[in-house]
Amino acid sequence: MRFNSQKLQEDLRTKRIIKEGMNVNAASRDSNVPKYQYTRAEKYGGMDIEVFTKLVAWLGTNPDEYFTDLKRPQLSDFEYEDITRGLIIAMKTLDDLGIDQKLSDRLEVIDMKIRPQ
Repeated sequence: MRFNSQKLQEDLRTKRIIKEGMNVNAASRDSNVPKYQYTRAEKYGGMDIEVFTKLVAWLGTNPDEYFTDLKRPQLSDFEYEDITRGLIIAMKTLDDLGIDQKLSDRLEVIDMKIRPQ
């Protein structure tokens, strides 16, 4: 997972300026986060877990909104079959060139890496 600090920064600015019409001092008091920590979070995205928790509570959002999943995109069955066909052709070509590792061993390893879950 990756923390999306830009989204949090945008949400903080939106709530403080557009929705509430607050300055940093007022937002700091309202969120119960010291001014220097609030400023650092809004301006640079830097904060510890305690500040993050307080700010998310103040925003009224779900903490999961600020994390993105880094899993590989899943292949459809069609894409998987298409890639597999291309790999088989490539592996046979390598065999024709004298590469001595078994084709089936290479395909098994590749298959484990790309097979749709």
